[in-house]
Amino acid sequence: DKKDQQGELSIKRIQYGEGNLKAHIANIIRPLVKSYQFQSFGEYKAILSLYNIIVEEIKGGVEGKQYNGLVYSAIDNHGERIGKPFKSSLFGKSVGYVALQQQMLQSGEIIKAKQLKGRTKAIVTKAMQLPLSRADFEKCLVANSINVVFRKNNAGRIYGVTFIDHQNKCVLNGSR
Repeated sequence: DKKDQQGELSIKRIQYGEGNLKAHIANIIRPLVKSYQFQSFGEYKAILSLYNIIVEEIKGGVEGKQYNGLVYSAIDNHGERIGKPFKSSLFGKSVGYVALQQQMLQSGEIIKAKQLKGRTKAIVTKAMQLPLSRADFEKCLVANSINVVFRKNNAGRIYGVTFIDHQNKCVLNGSR
């Protein structure tokens, strides 16, 4: 059950066509931003993907002024966008570009100060030493309240991995 895998936050992943999409996205992104530590845009995208949401950076200029913005969209189980995209401003400053940049900096300090990496690293290291298939590796981590998100290129080759530890509310790129 997906709900069990998501740790203590009782957030349901998006199912397109069920209720108000904008409200559903808001009800997912606001608590995630408030409760989880992440240090990069990629780590933020990884946790959102668990709930069928994608966020994209929009850069542009209006009347000579540069701006950076974010757009949130729902995705289906294959990662395809569904429904219309929503500007971050519709959800409040806490999930906007500037606030997230600030949070990423603070998260780095919090992760270091509270040594949040240790638990995740120990569990992942132990699981990697077992002769497990990818599916069993994922199940082993889920049993310890950790989701893993693999990043693949267009040919399907894995080039990166992110671990989401729901117990200590921390998102860590594999390279960390």
